[in-house]
Amino acid sequence: MLAITCALEAGAAAAHEAPRAAWVIGLPNGYAMMEQHATVIEVSTEDVARAVVEIPGGSRLVIKTAAPSRYALDFSARGALFKSVEIEATGTVVALGPRGGTMEQEQAAGPRVVALNYRLILAPGTTAGTYAFPVALTVRNMVTMDLQNVAGNRGRMIVSGLTEPRSR
Repeated sequence: MLAITCALEAGAAAAHEAPRAAWVIGLPNGYAMMEQHATVIEVSTEDVARAVVEIPGGSRLVIKTAAPSRYALDFSARGALFKSVEIEATGTVVALGPRGGTMEQEQAAGPRVVALNYRLILAPGTTAGTYAFPVALTVRNMVTMDLQNVAGNRGRMIVSGLTEPRSR
């Protein structure tokens, strides 16, 4: 299974560090590259009062394939900063709980830039401050997922952790 986790650890010195490329993986007929992924977020007193933090462009992927393909974006929570998160990519929004989940994407042949926007619903008791980015991201090809689902679920596609995807 082709999957590499973008698990960037943010220390005190990383608070002012610019987002950076984290990984490149092979996909059937192409590749996916994490061009940037936020390492930290600033939670303001206003964010705490609203119980929401908006992170536009928190992650940016470059996907390039020579033929149409499908891939999955797997999200997992790090820490207990939020109770749910909405993630928007390519016009699709998914709502995930603190256990994470998966977003499926289709890719036409050629290059594509995918910007991910995050909207964190803060957990009760969260205070203002600088935090490590609370969402880890993994990209994997759908060929592996399709084979696992056909073998284990008689062809039914199982997507974990999602509420209903919707278009924006």
